[in-house]
Amino acid sequence: WCRDHWAIAGTLPTLRDYFTARPAEALARHALYAGQLPEYLASRARELAEHHAPLAAWDTLADMIWTWLHSPVAAEADSHTVHGSAWRLFRLAQHLGLSGGEIRALTLVDLERLLEPLDALSAPVRGALWQYAYEHHYRDGLINALANNHGRWP
Repeated sequence: WCRDHWAIAGTLPTLRDYFTARPAEALARHALYAGQLPEYLASRARELAEHHAPLAAWDTLADMIWTWLHSPVAAEADSHTVHGSAWRLFRLAQHLGLSGGEIRALTLVDLERLLEPLDALSAPVRGALWQYAYEHHYRDGLINALANNHGRWP
């Protein structure tokens, strides 16, 4: 795997040298595989890890990770944040057809219960579900537009 993806031998000394020369990539991969990242950073890290990303991309991500790890929110892993719980709740409410008023009327316990099924999913499965929901909505809109305009042009 190391030879195919990084063009290096898969030995500990070679891996040490590789990541010593790429500290940003090492930091990002370590944080990703240790499960220390919120979804928005984890998805970026997975994307870079799956491709042969340039060093500048790893540097940018490492800066973002370092900032997040040293923020007060990182110490409170179960806290609700705009980029975490609020965004997921917003997207979930859209898919469920819930209005802002209906969401505001819910208690914190109700809101957390609403998010529980999402939290139970692994990050890759959760991401795939969001992607499917987005594509389904887009696909429905496209098909409806095509059907509504069928025969309008020669």
